[in-house]
Amino acid sequence: MQPVSGYTFTQLLGKGTYGEVFKAINRQTRTVAAVKRIPKNTLSARAVDNLIDEIRILKELRHRNITQLIDFTWDSNYVYMFIEYMSGGDLSHFLRSQKRLPERVIRYFLQQLAFALHYLFQKNIVHMDIKPQNILLTSSSPPTLKLTDFGFAQSLMATVKMGEIRGSLLYMAPEIYCYGIYDKSCDLWSVGVILFECLFGRAPFASASVDELTAKLTDKSPVEIPLSPPISEDCRNLLSRLLKRDPGQRIHHEQFFNHPFIDLSYAPCPESLLKAVDHLEKASELEASNKLVDAYLNYKEGLLHLASAVQFEGDVNRKRVLREQLVHYITVAEQLKERLNGHKASLPCAKKPHQNPSRDSTADPAALSRSNSENTAITPAIVPPTSNSVTPTSGNKRLSAFRSVRLLTNWFGSKAAEDVTASVGPTKEVETPHEYSISRLNSLDELIDQQTSSLAHVVKHLRKFYTLLQKQKFQSALDFLEEHFAAWLSAVKADNIPERQKAFKFEVSSPVAFFSCRLCSVSILLRTPSEAPKTPFKQESLLLLSPHKGV
Repeated sequence: MQPVSGYTFTQLLGKGTYGEVFKAINRQTRTVAAVKRIPKNTLSARAVDNLIDEIRILKELRHRNITQLIDFTWDSNYVYMFIEYMSGGDLSHFLRSQKRLPERVIRYFLQQLAFALHYLFQKNIVHMDIKPQNILLTSSSPPTLKLTDFGFAQSLMATVKMGEIRGSLLYMAPEIYCYGIYDKSCDLWSVGVILFECLFGRAPFASASVDELTAKLTDKSPVEIPLSPPISEDCRNLLSRLLKRDPGQRIHHEQFFNHPFIDLSYAPCPESLLKAVDHLEKASELEASNKLVDAYLNYKEGLLHLASAVQFEGDVNRKRVLREQLVHYITVAEQLKERLNGHKASLPCAKKPHQNPSRDSTADPAALSRSNSENTAITPAIVPPTSNSVTPTSGNKRLSAFRSVRLLTNWFGSKAAEDVTASVGPTKEVETPHEYSISRLNSLDELIDQQTSSLAHVVKHLRKFYTLLQKQKFQSALDFLEEHFAAWLSAVKADNIPERQKAFKFEVSSPVAFFSCRLCSVSILLRTPSEAPKTPFKQESLLLLSPHKGV
């Protein structure tokens, strides 16, 4: 085969709908690429449009979890697309070799896929053909996952109806096959099918024939999730919400990114280490200033990111150092927890909550939790925002960078610290749960009328609460929560519009859920997700924040 654009074709990697994929080597640089060769004489007018769309979209995309388009060209017989080569094969081959995957491996893969989907979601791009064959892996340890093959991808701002079916039937959302309806949530259905296959070794609609498969697609009954092998509560919850036949009931992208099983703000990524060291250094400074609650919660944030950094790190020596530091800072945080137990006055447990005298003050948070249990399980948890950037807040970035380099130098030495910092590369911003919370509050504003001024006060107070979290003023947030929580409950209980009340119930319960989670022991970081204890919304309401219960 003749070289093309300086590349020598060395190996046939596979065949697809429109052509073949070869491994090729650049004769000058010796770099390896995957070359998609598409015969011109097989392309229909629609296929030409799809190819043009694929090239246009790939030229715009720059993300570590999406394969990079290197170049494209054509001659009299073929169109050639030169794409980043992935030596680890695809997820389909990996699944065939493993049958089923452990939940921790699935979570790591799914988090990387979520990073890619978050990037596409920001750009209003729908892939429309997510399946294991289109998910490639590097051969590194741990492997990097990358989404590929954007031949069916489209830019979608809203739901549309098309006169054709795009994608692979086994991974296709039912609304596409049944009604030709395309929406951003169709990609999330495909993710659910892949998650199901990773867990149970088969797709939910696995069939012996096309007729059997299409019958399952058109069936209206809920997708059954097997009871064996057992899976964690978070994993089962996510799977059930991804595989909703009705796209209106399917989990939304924002909920998916912040679901406890995904937890994208804390997922392993290149920025995990710098986010960790910034929180840890800040925690040390706060502890020295005797701001113990803020210090403890910054240690918790730092440890969450440090655990992710350990998982992400591929260098054996660096990983060993990071593990040692993880154990060290867990000890530091646990010792601080003991100090907090000896300083009861440092936690806001003695104040009488402020209540609006015009409202019923007997609101029961336990009843609130029970009446909203389904929504609580599926809606994103509230966590303080740390975007994928060097600094977790909008404060002094220069000071943050200095703190990070200083601590990294202590861990790795000056030269190694420079290498670690340089390896992070350009940062990618991921919307945080805080930002999604603000978006939800904006939606609540639209539900408020002149007769519900008390609910308007609730929204105003929640904005202030999230602002305090964003600034990492945890002690102030605790004080503010204790002062106003009972009044929020009373205002919500007095509302007589069920849908609005349901929306407000979740928003009011989320702040308590946040602190009940964050004030638990840091030792759970050494456990797997399935071993970690669950912290429900407790009946004691704000009493869980007292030193003998919460910390």
